[in-house]
Amino acid sequence: MTFPRSWAICWAAAGRPVADRTDNACIMPDTQTDTPGNTAPNAKDRVAAVLAYFGLSPFFTSWLRKRPDSLAAHHTRQSDALFLLLYAIALLFVATVALLSVVMLRYRTVYDAVHYEVWTLSIFRKLLIVWTVFWVYCVGLALFGSRANLPWIGGLGCRRGAVVVRIALALTWLLVIAGGGLAARGLALAPENAAPAKACLLYEDVDGRYPRWLFALGYYPALEAAHRRWDDNVSLRRLTRENLLKATGEAEFLFIGSHGMAEGILLQSGFVTPADVRAAGEHPKLRYVYLAGCDSGALKKEWEAAFAPARVVTQAGLTPLLQHIGWLWFEAPREIGRL
Repeated sequence: MTFPRSWAICWAAAGRPVADRTDNACIMPDTQTDTPGNTAPNAKDRVAAVLAYFGLSPFFTSWLRKRPDSLAAHHTRQSDALFLLLYAIALLFVATVALLSVVMLRYRTVYDAVHYEVWTLSIFRKLLIVWTVFWVYCVGLALFGSRANLPWIGGLGCRRGAVVVRIALALTWLLVIAGGGLAARGLALAPENAAPAKACLLYEDVDGRYPRWLFALGYYPALEAAHRRWDDNVSLRRLTRENLLKATGEAEFLFIGSHGMAEGILLQSGFVTPADVRAAGEHPKLRYVYLAGCDSGALKKEWEAAFAPARVVTQAGLTPLLQHIGWLWFEAPREIGRL
């Protein structure tokens, strides 16, 4: 008996005899171009193959099951391998950030000895660049109708556990849709304008490196609570010296999402100190100020005097980003409700 050359390479490579093959779940032709024995891919096949690399394979999985030997099915398996790698990178990044947060809080001398944040971002940025190169290569193969395998990692998409990738992709799309809706709602609740606002939330975007919608999503529960309390008198603004000092004179609730040091609030243009706030004039309307900057607690009494009569929350040492996000999502709505 003879067997077609298009039988699953991944199963044979894993040591499973080809004669034991009983299903068609993972057929991966070993040719890069169509031969007389293969049906040339049609337009629908190519479109589906390309869409798989945009994470849309969960939405046409049932269609793919009916054509396991198609170009689209082949590239869907390749995309499963790519996204499996991407999720592994993402999980490793989250684990690294969590570990660094623990080191930051408990072993500050160790954390201060090395620029861990810089190294972490640099390493993971390079990993994402490598992943993107693979992604572009695979999209090109799909566009040209090639059945070539993804080098080194393509076989990962043939594992039966790869179904978890498609479940993860479906959940990711749900999160993207929900997150997009919340971000849009946050932007609508708190426009960036010069009008006086009773609730002002400031964010550091590092010279525009991070988009405003990202902060609208991260600040969303606080923005929603502020809108319920003060209606349209809510603003989400870039953190600048001008916006900060202006907000102290008009707002009741002020969130300052900044980096910081013991010397003061750290901006791109330098420090804002308690003396700068006092020099800007009195602010009798101010009732609550949250300083997110690390080590702001070193000048706790000075900040309390500068922002008087407001209640001022400062940070006793280094604080991870997740701590502030948790405050914005769970504590801020309660604090705003009490004002």
